[in-house]
Amino acid sequence: MDTKEKFQVNAIILAAGIGTRLRPVTDFIPKPLMPVNGTPLLESIILKMKNSGVAKVAVNTHHLADRVETFVKNSSYADYVTLYHEEVILGTGGPLVNAKNLLSEADCFVLYNGDILSDIDVGKIVEFHKESGKIATMVLINGPENRVLAAAASKNFGTVIDILGKLGKTSQSARLLTYTGIAVFSREIFKYLPEQPVNYSIITAILDALKENPDSVGAYLPEKMLWNDIGTVGKYFSLLSSSAKHKPLTPVKSPIRIYSLVEQGSNRKFYRISYPDSSKVVMVSYPEDQDFDRFIKTGEYLFKNGLGTPQIFSHDKAQLAVLLEDLGDDNVHTAIKKKNKSEVYKKVIDWLVEFQKKTCQLGDGCRKEIDRSFDYPGIRWETEYFTENFLKRYLGESEEKCAELQPFFDTLAQESMKQPQVLIHRDFQSQNILIKDDKVRIVDFQGTRYGPVAYDLMSLLKDAYVDIPVALRRELQEYYYRKIQGTGIKELTFTKEQFRKYAIIAGLQRNMQALGAFAFLSLVKGKQKYLSYIPNGVKSLIEGIDELESLPDRPVTLTALLGMLVDNPKLER
Repeated sequence: MDTKEKFQVNAIILAAGIGTRLRPVTDFIPKPLMPVNGTPLLESIILKMKNSGVAKVAVNTHHLADRVETFVKNSSYADYVTLYHEEVILGTGGPLVNAKNLLSEADCFVLYNGDILSDIDVGKIVEFHKESGKIATMVLINGPENRVLAAAASKNFGTVIDILGKLGKTSQSARLLTYTGIAVFSREIFKYLPEQPVNYSIITAILDALKENPDSVGAYLPEKMLWNDIGTVGKYFSLLSSSAKHKPLTPVKSPIRIYSLVEQGSNRKFYRISYPDSSKVVMVSYPEDQDFDRFIKTGEYLFKNGLGTPQIFSHDKAQLAVLLEDLGDDNVHTAIKKKNKSEVYKKVIDWLVEFQKKTCQLGDGCRKEIDRSFDYPGIRWETEYFTENFLKRYLGESEEKCAELQPFFDTLAQESMKQPQVLIHRDFQSQNILIKDDKVRIVDFQGTRYGPVAYDLMSLLKDAYVDIPVALRRELQEYYYRKIQGTGIKELTFTKEQFRKYAIIAGLQRNMQALGAFAFLSLVKGKQKYLSYIPNGVKSLIEGIDELESLPDRPVTLTALLGMLVDNPKLER
């Protein structure tokens, strides 16, 4: 496109919008700055304009305007772009009036929505517009919102007849198409726009032009064109998906970087969005997630009471997405590789004791907010899960042998219910406990509920992700007991003999739940990495059964289960 002498083309990129469909991501990043293929959309559009011979570009700002302004001013094309801030959003027509001086000095100008990913040839649209002599040319495709009635005069060109049915026009040769958010206008369009910059729709101006001259608006109909307005949070991150741990989905040179965080057993996906000065985490859930509302409710309540969860900045139920505080990458699993293992675990136990103390002190208010209990059916579900996935599916044990174990598991669940019932995380293991600014923080907290007092402690100390020597585990159990008895809380007061029994039973429950999960995730979900944790889990379960058998008043015996673990050829000890 030759614009140097005879025909000047300028452009305006609309970048002020809130990006409602991409909340809560757009609460942190304006949609035009969201990277695609390693480049923010706005940068791609500006470069497209420059490469198409556009002389000057206007960019309007409103939502997170400082982010857009900083990005443009720090870019190599700062002198090429003029920013127009809007104190209130001016719609799609008002911004043209606000930038009228820049736009009207050209023979025509391009309007391009700042949230559009497209491979459109801007030069071809401008050439068609120039040759047609029309006031406006709209780029139309057969898409998701076919509301523009256009009649094709040739393969790629035509005339707009009506929009949204506002003019009541029909034509047998016309068809409904989608406006792409890309158009070219002659200066005459300002005749149909307000004198002052107010909130106004460009569609209204186009309709007024059509009323005055039905042949004034052209339709550019690209035969094949990549066009995507990004759409939903899930679709956006699917576009950027990466299976590698902490692999940046955007290049290092980009001021905005996105990482896919390491995958755990959940179907939820987590992404870190990083600016030079700050970062946030986005959680994207899945349609069948019945705990999404609970995640929000529990997370907000625990954070409000200083109980370690990340701050929830915003969320969108329709998108099943949450914008969270970034707690970093330093979890207990990594911390014990750098620091003294005993010191790390004692720090976590100090936090757990304070968590249990404070939630007991919150009393009925906490029970009202966290309205779920790890009751007998829930506890019994864990051993059924273990039976189905680990004993039957992984070890291949028979229905008959497994059925013989069920009465013992019934008794184990009954014994669990005899423990003091306190608020528990329910998955309190090394990868869900983070250390940020020397403080213990927790993630994956949506399973929080009231349950056996020793369950979280033994989830920590019987964690199959970490090999904790028996001597250290016993030292840490003793440390917890001294600390918890020092709270003076009634629910947390019990004898050392009672505590030993609580810990053994909770440890057995936790071991079986974990082994059931590892078998399910690896054999059903295809997440093979979980197979590597089974040997450590089995070792811990055998230790727990031995401890149970040593109790003078043991409530149940699990020697039949021990025999399965010792004799099964799949488990080489």
